[in-house]
Amino acid sequence: RSAQDRVLKANAGSGVPCTGVSIFAGGISNSNAINAGQAGIEAVTCGGAQGSTFPGCVVNTGTITSTAGDGVTVTGFGPANRMVTFGGGVANTGTINGNTNDINVQFVSNFSGGISNTGFIGVSSSAGPANLGINVEGISTFSGGINNGGTISALGAFGSGIFVGSLAGVGHSLATFPA
Repeated sequence: RSAQDRVLKANAGSGVPCTGVSIFAGGISNSNAINAGQAGIEAVTCGGAQGSTFPGCVVNTGTITSTAGDGVTVTGFGPANRMVTFGGGVANTGTINGNTNDINVQFVSNFSGGISNTGFIGVSSSAGPANLGINVEGISTFSGGINNGGTISALGAFGSGIFVGSLAGVGHSLATFPA
């Protein structure tokens, strides 16, 4: 099969949506290409799935492109409907080009496994006020750190490579940046 045959295309929606699932044990991995209108990979608690558990991980070794959303998003559906546990972390050794954020982690009670980038993550839009390479906020307990050994490019008036906000229960060495 040609490389073009191995591209997952979702012009108007998310490339790999995992929404409203109570327990998702296997993780999500991309080694080819995802071109999505919204999130490239999405693990979201919503609807009646309050209390979701996602013990797997999200791994990208290929290319994720989102034209109107995040590259990878792991989130509850707001502060009142949090994902309870996300246990495997997020790892990128490939390329993530999100439109708003590249890696977005929000509203998770217990996030472990950390976030690791040794590839390239670059927000493709400068239209929003805050386009973030890695966004972590609204997490009760975050463990595993944020490690960047690759490249992060974030645009916008308040764009940040790594943004961490509104966290409770985070240890002192949250972010490390190898030389």
